[in-house]
Amino acid sequence: MALKRFEMKKNERLLNFDVLRCFSMLMIVYIHFFTHGEKYANVEAETCFHLSDFLGLINYVVSQLLDTISTTAVNLFVFITGYFMIECHTFRIGKLIRLWMPVVFYSVVITSISFVGGQIGIHELLKSFLPIKSNEYWFVTVYFALVLLSPFLAKIANDLSRKSYLIGLGALSFLMLELYKFPYGYTYKNGFGTSLMFFVLLFFVGGYFRKFGELIPYYKIHIKSNKWLFVITTILISLIGFSRNVDVESLKVVVGATPYHSFTFIESIVLFQFFLSMKFSQNVFTKLCCWLSPYTFAVYLIHDNNQVRDWLWHKLLHLENMLNEPYYLLAVVLVPFLVYFVCIAIDYVRKQIFDLLGISKLLNKYEYSIKIW
Repeated sequence: MALKRFEMKKNERLLNFDVLRCFSMLMIVYIHFFTHGEKYANVEAETCFHLSDFLGLINYVVSQLLDTISTTAVNLFVFITGYFMIECHTFRIGKLIRLWMPVVFYSVVITSISFVGGQIGIHELLKSFLPIKSNEYWFVTVYFALVLLSPFLAKIANDLSRKSYLIGLGALSFLMLELYKFPYGYTYKNGFGTSLMFFVLLFFVGGYFRKFGELIPYYKIHIKSNKWLFVITTILISLIGFSRNVDVESLKVVVGATPYHSFTFIESIVLFQFFLSMKFSQNVFTKLCCWLSPYTFAVYLIHDNNQVRDWLWHKLLHLENMLNEPYYLLAVVLVPFLVYFVCIAIDYVRKQIFDLLGISKLLNKYEYSIKIW
């Protein structure tokens, strides 16, 4: 009976992560919806939200809240990696190959289509065969290095007490975080929060949740639950984004998100903690998330490829022209979901082809690993 309860809790926790993976990838599409889709929106031009217009105000509030939440997605993905790999002291070659294969596949296929169409030259085509080396996808380049280092990072964390672990997180946070150029994130050229060292911090944060539980004790700051902690944090960080991107005189504003290693880092921890506290049961929604989860990585690889990104956001869609229109919120709902599920469908077809050719079986068969003592 005790074993059954343990397995049930384990399955419930895995449901949480399947839902979180699907949610996070959808949020990544939303990040690009706002950053690339509204690239030309600025307060000096007409292509911005007009707060004096009721529709503009409503459209902006919805967009700012969504962007505040969605910007956490990159951090959440690395938290998940840290959560599952913090106790894994084995260097797995097969995992790296399975990560590398779809990256190269989509990089080469999409670039080849652009090459045949005469949009790029032979140099760009050759670079597509080395997408991690050429930084075709910045996230994959950094994430690949993190996965390579993960068993060594896990070994470091293995013997740490809760107190020592928190001190280590504090030291890394002091060096990596940048809250308006304080303390040292800007000094160490951490950019927008896209450095390998920042990903190491995220890895250890995810690992902390696995080893010790909640990182922010909401009850000690007189907040009723993780849900309310998330709501309050989202509103406060959205107000920070608003204050940095509004022209008070003209009442014009654009959506603004804080960097991954800034206030978004705090929002990410709060949201991750909230998801871990949620209880998902077996139903149609969670079954759908379980089915979608293996295909979600391809959503990023397809829609954020350099060639697809330019075509999708700058040639096909011109979102900056509809910010104060009544149909804008319809676009906010439909466009990211459409991009998400089209990419899922493409990867489903890719997987069927790989299965038919025996590539999937070959990749799964290769499981060479080295134990890190």
